[in-house]
Amino acid sequence: MTNVAPIQSERSSVLARLAEDPPIGTLTGLLAEQARRRPGHEFLRFADRSWTFAEIDEWTTRLARRLIAEDGVWPGDRVAIMLPNVVQWPVAWLAVLKAGAVTVPVNSSYQRADLEFVLRDSGARVLVTDAEHAPLAEQVRAENSELAGIRIIHAGTPGDLTAYPADPPAVDIAGETLANLQYTSGTTGFPKACMLTHDYWTRLGWVCANAAGLGADDVALTSQPFSYMDPQWNTALCLTIGAPLVVLPRFSASGFMADVRKHRATFCYVLGSMPTLLFKQPPHPAGPRQRPAHRAVLGHPRRAARRVRTAMERTVAGDLRDDRDRSRPGEPAGSHRGRRQRTAGPAGADQAGPGGRCPGSPGRRRRIR
Repeated sequence: MTNVAPIQSERSSVLARLAEDPPIGTLTGLLAEQARRRPGHEFLRFADRSWTFAEIDEWTTRLARRLIAEDGVWPGDRVAIMLPNVVQWPVAWLAVLKAGAVTVPVNSSYQRADLEFVLRDSGARVLVTDAEHAPLAEQVRAENSELAGIRIIHAGTPGDLTAYPADPPAVDIAGETLANLQYTSGTTGFPKACMLTHDYWTRLGWVCANAAGLGADDVALTSQPFSYMDPQWNTALCLTIGAPLVVLPRFSASGFMADVRKHRATFCYVLGSMPTLLFKQPPHPAGPRQRPAHRAVLGHPRRAARRVRTAMERTVAGDLRDDRDRSRPGEPAGSHRGRRQRTAGPAGADQAGPGGRCPGSPGRRRRIR
């Protein structure tokens, strides 16, 4: 039990940091700061290549300039994004925010009725999409008089934007500025738009980074569709800590851990049935000596987090007994320095004990009603 005091001290320190406000309150401010401090450091990694903070900062600035000059986007306008997991998704998101507008994420698997509803309900003036989804968007526009004025533009490349200035547009953006109309899945009715501000995203990234103990030397990995919450807050997380984000095309239970090893990811977020599917995968034949160090897996409830830990152990190493043997008495298995794997429940969650269901404490100046 000699390890109890240091653990309690570390937890108290983490909780103290969680109560602090993020030092930068907007996503656009975070990107500008990382581009200034770490211009050549990797920020986004997709299958084909990776991009630095400076490259994404310039690309998003030029696209924001284009949205303002060519598409008539004003602060507060709604701009929808209907794309798969390609780099143009986060680029379009951050560009829309730089223009002072509001992003409307659209599931790229939507069919006509769903797309029509979200575009009408959100009041989107512009839709950013690609060649694959443009025909559906054009059909919806042609069949609905309320959407006749919506502009449909294709997500391009940096080379398409060289004619636009590389200095940020003069738009006032604050923490309380609306960033997203994030639609629910519509399980119990029509999808409903959640109003998410810049403060929401920056605070979420700040809390998760501190709760999981992440820094610039980490590598985050996501496989969920970018139109969902998870890759977006993972982006906010990486903007907070200055670390790269690896974005997979989709989740594959059989290939997930191979991608984790390939990219040497140290942090990933899983939810729903993902832990169960990972748990069912066979152990990796390479054994523990060839596995990378996985520091953090952030799941929803503590029970799911424990299942993820087991799945990671089985899949990556097959057996972590060698790690457990090196743990000090009273220290959780795998938590020793160097090669450790940690799981966390909801960021800042109070540890409710076995069988507990405590969801965690609200953030500073927040209350639960």
